[in-house]
Amino acid sequence: MQDYRGERMITHGGGAPGYVSGTVLIPGRNAGFSYFTNAEESFLTRALRSGITDIVMGKTGFDWVADGVRLQREGDAASITAAAEIDAKQAAGAPPSLPLAAYAGTWRDPWYGDITIQARDLQLWLSFSRTPALQGPVEPYDGDTLRTRFPDRREEDVFITFTLENGRPVSATMKAVSPDADFSYDYHDLRLTKV
Repeated sequence: MQDYRGERMITHGGGAPGYVSGTVLIPGRNAGFSYFTNAEESFLTRALRSGITDIVMGKTGFDWVADGVRLQREGDAASITAAAEIDAKQAAGAPPSLPLAAYAGTWRDPWYGDITIQARDLQLWLSFSRTPALQGPVEPYDGDTLRTRFPDRREEDVFITFTLENGRPVSATMKAVSPDADFSYDYHDLRLTKV
């Protein structure tokens, strides 16, 4: 529920991979509508939600499509800059404090289950036990933080940061490499311990 141009607006969104929908109710005007898309573009749904609401309220004049294009361009430029900074940090990063093989093993989260890191063809390979698409090579990033390079480019690469005790990795956390990654990637909340 929110105030939109001085009136109460109630919204609810939904979606699945490749699809986004939403419902808007404007109780003060006894009006409402739903929209369904076959795209995951947030500025499209913003333009539909706000543009149609403006029409219902008789408050047209703002170009939501043009504003979405502007915001998309700004976001794309920021993403390109962030990616370059991430790559530059990796190039200048400190080497791991241990040989890469020391990070191999089975890592367990009480909620998710197991994630394995194993030596394969002179590199490390990460596999999520319950998410087959999340598997691929792991490489040094900066110190005890490693990163993935998932072959399935639809998936977001992940930083794996290890905590060491007595010269051995004992726990790890994960977060997406890209600041633009969707919040729904479960690995953001994992607290892994070595089995």
